[in-house]
Amino acid sequence: MEQPNPRELTDIERERMILRHGTERDSRTIRLTGIVAMGLGLVVIVMIGSVAYYTVPIMLADGETIAGSRFTGGPHVRLLIFGIYAAVAAIGFTAMLSGAVHVATGKRFAPDLRLLSLFLTLLVGIGLVVKAFG
Repeated sequence: MEQPNPRELTDIERERMILRHGTERDSRTIRLTGIVAMGLGLVVIVMIGSVAYYTVPIMLADGETIAGSRFTGGPHVRLLIFGIYAAVAAIGFTAMLSGAVHVATGKRFAPDLRLLSLFLTLLVGIGLVVKAFG
């Protein structure tokens, strides 16, 4: 079925078509948003990586003082923190992956929203568990 030319439609028909199908983006705009997504994903990965770089040795020291800090949580807390690190890193990797697909193809990458929603749901779930049992 052919799409009608938006210039030939009335204002109300054009608005209905936009609501039904969304607006068309050109490949240049999609590529630019892909570059932004790759940059933001890289920032998230670098940030969580630096946090993990400084905190993981302290958590693995089993109560010993390292650089003036000591981790007093048990193995279940350590596992929970590692899960949070992994979920945040997965969000960064997903953003970079979807941005790379946007740049390479000039088209939207539909699974990226589902993956990001999954990882964000995981983070919210972890937060609710910590709040309930913390």
